[in-house]
Amino acid sequence: ITGSTREGDQETTRGTLAQMAAGALLRPGLWGYDSHIRYYRILPTLHSGKPGRGITKCISLDRALRLTKAGKLLKSHRNNPLARKFTGSCTAVLDKDDPAFRSLINLLPGVIDLDMVVSLKAVPPDQVSRQKVAQLLSRVNKLLKKIKMGCPDCRWAAGLRDREFLDVELPGSARYIAVNPGGRGVEMLAWLFSRNPQLAVYSLIKRLLRESRLFPPLPGSILKKAALILLKEMP
Repeated sequence: ITGSTREGDQETTRGTLAQMAAGALLRPGLWGYDSHIRYYRILPTLHSGKPGRGITKCISLDRALRLTKAGKLLKSHRNNPLARKFTGSCTAVLDKDDPAFRSLINLLPGVIDLDMVVSLKAVPPDQVSRQKVAQLLSRVNKLLKKIKMGCPDCRWAAGLRDREFLDVELPGSARYIAVNPGGRGVEMLAWLFSRNPQLAVYSLIKRLLRESRLFPPLPGSILKKAALILLKEMP
């Protein structure tokens, strides 16, 4: 009974700390501007361990916000295999399975959700055979690679449902545009690709430049180079 009571008291204390940290996040002066709650290491992360089980290491709210600005703060369930790739010293993966801090973790802005990334089921279009959408995406990727270094590539994202395009940017060099192959606009461009491939490729690049923030500066220059290359390919 004593052990259960101690565990219960510990969880109560952790819940109280989570509420205090949430208050400090939403209303910075709630606990006084000299409060140190932002600097306590209370946010649980997945640090290492066997698949499906993480060893908890905590970071402070202050560090979490600084990591968010650098694009190096992520969150995940413990059984996500992708999470293990980012449990290093330069990044932190917040533990979404911790009941005391789950609400606070979901409050933090700008945190990369690895569970959402996995749910996209994004793969290079070359891995999808006999699909006009995949052929269109492959052609766009090859052209963008030829035009300018640093352009993102497109990936076939069967799990993307609520929109046609989604920027995905993970710590390191993993950055791509997830494309919904069932999107109405994408399907129309795939239909056009079978009849006028150059126009379809140009139209998709034009739309990607408008919708994605992953491209280098001067999108007009990218579009102009794409048009010149595609014109040379026309019979």
